[in-house]
Amino acid sequence: MFLFAVTIILQLIAVGLIVWFFCRRKDLEILTALTALGNLEQETSLDSARVCDLLATAGKALSNHSEQLCQFERSLSTAEAGQSGASTLGGIQQANQSVEHTIDTTIAGLMSACDDLMTKEQSSLEAYRKRSSALGSKLDGIKHIELLVQFAGTLLGMVRELRTENKVVRDEVDAGKEKIIQLATQTSSVEQIARIEAVTRLSNREAFDEAYARCEELRHQNGQPYSLVLLDIDDFKSVNDEYGHAAGDGVLSLLARILLENSKPSDHACRLGGGDFGVLLTRCDERAARSAAECYRYRIESTVLHHHDHEISVTVSCGVAQGTPGTSQSDLLERAGAALYAAKKRGRNQTCGDGDLNEEQQKLVSVK
Repeated sequence: MFLFAVTIILQLIAVGLIVWFFCRRKDLEILTALTALGNLEQETSLDSARVCDLLATAGKALSNHSEQLCQFERSLSTAEAGQSGASTLGGIQQANQSVEHTIDTTIAGLMSACDDLMTKEQSSLEAYRKRSSALGSKLDGIKHIELLVQFAGTLLGMVRELRTENKVVRDEVDAGKEKIIQLATQTSSVEQIARIEAVTRLSNREAFDEAYARCEELRHQNGQPYSLVLLDIDDFKSVNDEYGHAAGDGVLSLLARILLENSKPSDHACRLGGGDFGVLLTRCDERAARSAAECYRYRIESTVLHHHDHEISVTVSCGVAQGTPGTSQSDLLERAGAALYAAKKRGRNQTCGDGDLNEEQQKLVSVK
């Protein structure tokens, strides 16, 4: 939405520049057209003044001829009275011819001037009409530009409203993201809690299954070995019977802490139930797993739990098996369980590996 609003604003700026350019251009064209119309009016005024001058000249000539005719009339009156009639009549005829010639010349000049004036007036009117038509088109263009400016203003208002709505939506989206993150965090926490055993705070059986799947995937991809160590507290029931279940829970928590402190970050320790624990050791074959199991066993044996006025010591028996191609999770658990059972039979508080089992014991595991 934000990018859309920015695009609309840039388009409005472009429209504004175009409108300014066309308005500037239209103003120049209108000024040119008005100047041309003024020139046409000025030319028309000059031609009209010329005709007026010709008419004034003709009027003066006629006035002079009128005065001459008056003189000829007086001469005729004198001739009738008997004074030099022949010469007077000749003068009258000559004056009459002069008057006719002057009148003809004046009329011809007037007709020529009128023709020129009419021709120029027609040309001027045609040019004026064209100029007026062009000016009208330019004015219509200005009206269109005014409409475009009004549209741009409306569009700008819509963009402002859109920016406001976009901010509201963005705030709502941000609030929604925060809620989603909180829900995801809560969901992740719930999932983690669901995979944690309540007493020891170790992973439960479900998390152990997922860890086994990851170890098997790594072994299949790059041949990375992994092994399983099963631990069982020796005679754990007697601890609960003698010291109570609270003491038993303290023993379980102590054992869980020792397993975590003596394992790699990539290893995965879990409580499988009762006094049984399992540790998936990554990048570890059976020999290295036996050494790790012995470390666990020794640390647990040498640690004392103080519960009220009692000092409680426990031991564990360990069974070790390495994951091999084609071996399922249940097979791995059975092999490690058989090694653990062998350690119990040998006297407890010791470690036994899958490779330590004799053929008869291995056949018993395979039958199971």
